Amino acid sequence: MTVLSILGAILLIYVGISGFKSIEINRADIYEHNNLALFKESFFTGISNPKDIIFFITLLPQFINQSIPYFVSATSLTVGWVIVDFSIMMGYAIIANIIAKKLNQSAINKMRKASGFLIIIIGLTLFIKNINYLIGL
Repeated sequence: MTVLSILGAILLIYVGISGFKSIEINRADIYEHNNLALFKESFFTGISNPKDIIFFITLLPQFINQSIPYFVSATSLTVGWVIVDFSIMMGYAIIANIIAKKLNQSAINKMRKASGFLIIIIGLTLFIKNINYLIGL
C-alpha cells in the first residue's frame, strides 16, 4: 500500500507541476466546448472514480432493505445517490461558472498557479511521509 501511496504522491506532484507551468488559457477557449461532450467526459470520470466505487461496495449494502427484492432496494438507493450527487455537482458547476465570469484573466491564471503549488505541496508531503514510513523514521 505504501508503494501505491508513493506513486499517488508522484502523480500529485506531476499534476501540480503541470498546472503550475501550464500555458495561460484564453477565456474564449473555455466557452467553445460542447456541453454534451463535457457532460459525457465528466460522467465517465465520475463513474470511474475509485472513491465512489468503494463507497458503493462497502457502505451502500448496509442500507439494502431485506424485506423487498434486492434489485428494487439497490436500484432505489443508487438512483437516490445519483440524484443527490448530480444536484450537488451541478451546484458546484453553476457557482464556479458565476465566479469564473467575474474573474479577469490575470486572477484566473494566479488561481491556477496557486492550485498547482498547493497540489505540489500535498504531493511532496505525502511522498516524504511514505518514504519516512518505509525507512522506519
